[in-house]
Amino acid sequence: MTLALSIIIPARNEAETLTATLLPLQGMRRRGGEVIVVDGESRDETLERARPLADRVLTSPPGRARQMNAGARIAGGEVLWFLHADTRVPEEADGILLAALAGEASYRPSPPNSQENRGRHPPRQIQRNPRSVTAPGQRVSWQRSRWARHHPWRIQRNATSLIAPAQRGRGRHHRAWGRFDARLSGDHRLLTLVARMMNLRSRLTGIATGDQGIFVHRDAFHAVAGFPDLPLMEDIALSRRLKALAGRPACLRTPLVTSSRRWEENGIARTILLMWGLRLAFALGTDPARLARWYHPSSTPGRKPLP
Repeated sequence: MTLALSIIIPARNEAETLTATLLPLQGMRRRGGEVIVVDGESRDETLERARPLADRVLTSPPGRARQMNAGARIAGGEVLWFLHADTRVPEEADGILLAALAGEASYRPSPPNSQENRGRHPPRQIQRNPRSVTAPGQRVSWQRSRWARHHPWRIQRNATSLIAPAQRGRGRHHRAWGRFDARLSGDHRLLTLVARMMNLRSRLTGIATGDQGIFVHRDAFHAVAGFPDLPLMEDIALSRRLKALAGRPACLRTPLVTSSRRWEENGIARTILLMWGLRLAFALGTDPARLARWYHPSSTPGRKPLP
């Protein structure tokens, strides 16, 4: 049975880019997915741009972690897919990620006018069942998890990882979570290098970033208590939790295209150095609140937020 998909997009003052992000998702809505936009107190027309192109639009206190957790609380899909508001996705990306989670080697989309796709409508596909994200510090028992009961996982290494055994005769592995490759929209060679290094680092470490469109089974997301309420690096922290619980992610080569405007506005080389410095500082245990002040230097006149 195909799992229903909830696409959760946190947005704040993204009126200029949000429409381009939402338009490729309309086919996914027709195929049974839902789109949830969570606005973080925008001062522009973000809400007006979102309403005609999303199934659910809600407001939340600003902060990506808070906004994405708010979207997850009302999501009806078995799979949650978190996208940035300035990211463009291939129209067939939903089938690709669901096939990856199911352990299928490839995905072939059905023709638009096929019997499979004809007449499908999201409200009849999605089971609207709002669920609360687990409170910080609280854990969900995998013995009671519906998703765990229906997947042949076994816990090893003192319950710190979930390993999916290959199905006999097929060599397939079910996955609990994953991400896409990322590509930056600009033409500068440094941007191409940045994206390649980002994707390579992710494949080597098993850690994903928000620009790569993290997707995860809903029960696995709840089992790690959702995104930690951090002002920065919430995607890295979530990846670490999911990796410890469910093993490495499915790393899909299909690229998502993220806007490079902030890289270009703030200087590509400067942004590269700052991003690597922030990651190193976070790995060494620096307080994320302090990192956020470096990342969003609001005290610098004319300096725009970094990506």
